[in-house]
Amino acid sequence: MSFFRNATILGGAQIVNILLALVSRVVLSRALGAANYGAFGVSTNAIGVTSRVLSLGSASASQYFASKPSVSRSAVVGTSFGLSVLISVFALGGQYLFLSLLQDLLFPKHPSGMQAVLMMSWSMPFVVLAMNLGVMLIPMKKVRAYGILQLLSGGAFVVPCLILLPFLPPLQAAVWAQIVVWASVLGATLWFLRGELRTMRWSNELAIDLLKFGFRSWPNVCLSIGIASFAVLLGARFLTPIELSLFVLAMNIVEGIFAPHGSLGALILSKQASDAAAGDAIMRMMRVSVGLFLCLFVVLAVTGYWLIPLVFGTEFRGAFSVTLALFGTGVSHALLKTMGNAFAGAGRPGLTTGALVVEVVTLVGMLHVLGPMGLWGVVLASVGAATWGVITGLIQMCSLYQARIGDLLLVKKNDWAALRRRSAQLKRAA
Repeated sequence: MSFFRNATILGGAQIVNILLALVSRVVLSRALGAANYGAFGVSTNAIGVTSRVLSLGSASASQYFASKPSVSRSAVVGTSFGLSVLISVFALGGQYLFLSLLQDLLFPKHPSGMQAVLMMSWSMPFVVLAMNLGVMLIPMKKVRAYGILQLLSGGAFVVPCLILLPFLPPLQAAVWAQIVVWASVLGATLWFLRGELRTMRWSNELAIDLLKFGFRSWPNVCLSIGIASFAVLLGARFLTPIELSLFVLAMNIVEGIFAPHGSLGALILSKQASDAAAGDAIMRMMRVSVGLFLCLFVVLAVTGYWLIPLVFGTEFRGAFSVTLALFGTGVSHALLKTMGNAFAGAGRPGLTTGALVVEVVTLVGMLHVLGPMGLWGVVLASVGAATWGVITGLIQMCSLYQARIGDLLLVKKNDWAALRRRSAQLKRAA
């Protein structure tokens, strides 16, 4: 199956996922209100970031070696599964060690968020196992299965949440619904890999290679996957509960808009790992994406002022201006994820570390200065840090592909022609 066809499948799955996630956010905003919506968002971000930090880069390693035709599929599945079980147990213990640190640094103004983290912590193995095993579906040519996992991650929340709301306080209902999502994704992943799991075997040599690659890519994984979450986590201590809810909702909207593009990251890693000449296709995708991002911004600017309070409630009207301001961070993070996956697929996962370190260091520094200003101080810090990060990443990308900035960002005439040809080929193959 071609790169373009796979990209279309994943992009389509994520568009449906956005709609499902939107329904979830509406249910959450109506159930929790502006007082607790932000606290729940911080708690799920905390679980997400700590799961990436404590997984030691093992997910990237699993996908990278699963993309190599020379590596036995039974060995990579068996070894990755065994390491993932061990790492998930390690992550569970590490999560509990971090709880006091999280409470002191991130939740002094948001005790309900800390309560949610405490309720979620035991499910850390679900998150790590699903993450490590799910990324192998794409290199194993199970793109549709990977798309279904994306749908589950966005759509499995609403039903259990609505079932639990009449019987539990809203925050507890939301927490248990989120745990159901993680468990469902893990269960579906194991089902899709059931054939490979039956024939899996352990390889000591491959285990060492997986650990080495994981440690090399670990800094980037910590930073890139949690990069949008850092602004929420580090900014929370400067915000009131209402301000935090507006900021989290705006960040959720921006992340939802860019979710179809983000889902292509795993596809890019596998494409680059298996095809040394993939640079032209990846650069074209970046250029076309930038053009589409501009169109999305216009649509958001025209419709968002009316839609956001209509959909999420009048309490969240202030999220519109914050969403517009944070749109630039979404563009920056989407491009950084593309570049980071291209670097990892080229066997150089540390190449983008500079860009990610620049963003995080800038974010910490700007939050120290601007955070006391409140909501808009945190917004300005987020946008400024993302801008510096993507500029550094673009320089690294130009160095890797021997290209100019315009080759990465400015749409060319033949890009649209190539896109039309690919679309026509896809229709004929359907």
